[in-house]
Amino acid sequence: MNGHLLAVHLVDGVLKPQWWIGGWLGTGLLLAATAWRVEAEEIPRLALVSAACFIASSIHIPLPMTSVHLLLNSLAVLLAGWRAPWAIFPALLLQALLLNHGGLLALGVNTLVYTLPAWAVWASAQWVLRLFPTWTRLGWAWLIGGLLGGITALATVALHAAVLYLGGLETWPQLVALVFLAHLSVVGVEACINASLLTFLLRVKPTLLALPHATKAETAFLACAEPARRP
Repeated sequence: MNGHLLAVHLVDGVLKPQWWIGGWLGTGLLLAATAWRVEAEEIPRLALVSAACFIASSIHIPLPMTSVHLLLNSLAVLLAGWRAPWAIFPALLLQALLLNHGGLLALGVNTLVYTLPAWAVWASAQWVLRLFPTWTRLGWAWLIGGLLGGITALATVALHAAVLYLGGLETWPQLVALVFLAHLSVVGVEACINASLLTFLLRVKPTLLALPHATKAETAFLACAEPARRP
């Protein structure tokens, strides 16, 4: 095995063949399903989200036998919704081709590891926010954003460790534990970044968010801000 075992950037030669083949099959189905009836106006947003993911996860902090980096997959799903795989996959593909971050054979697994936890947390948030629509107000934005970012990052790191442990060509329990523990620091950073960006977007353009009641949140904010503008 050469190279570092990067979170969501598994290199080729690490996984058993059935795992990376299954990863490509799963990613192919995912991309086919989420490309259904894509609108032309959605493409610029997907491109911007993909660029943000590419930049964020290209900055690595090296550690012994591994390295850590930002994920921002929670933000990708918040902005792109269920079409997020079309923002995540190109970012990971370009990193593999241009920066040698991750392998092409493992790209399918890396895409699933990056996407599925963010999707699951986003879907749960959709359900919760529909039950409690007042939580989309600005007062809750920091907490909601932090929880979404932190839980998504933790789930992503846990899934990555599980894939490496169950699908690895060799048994690396100590290495898997090291990779998991090293990336726990990312969880807090992701939570803070996600909380800040969600609060900012709710202030300036909540309709960019793939969350229920985005328009209502914008209306509520403008209604609260209007009295403050009056003399």
